[in-house]
Amino acid sequence: MTERQPLDWASPTRAVDSPEETCPLVWIAVELQYEDDHAPFASERYEMVLTDSKTQQDTLSGGRVYFDKIPPGTCSIRFIDWKSAGA
Repeated sequence: MTERQPLDWASPTRAVDSPEETCPLVWIAVELQYEDDHAPFASERYEMVLTDSKTQQDTLSGGRVYFDKIPPGTCSIRFIDWKSAGA
């Protein structure tokens, strides 16, 4: 019997010992609120780059967006209609 190696969390797409053994998928939720009263921004357009480098563009629903069943890693979000601080 061969010893199993731990999953490589930094590389979720690496080959595994069997088809049933896969890296767990994760989720991310973002909520955009006003600073003063914590009310959600109703409908801000966003661009989200997910962990697999796929880009999603849409409008927040009730100030929130949720993605599930994505590989572990780093995501980024940009609000399309906002100007950067340096602009």
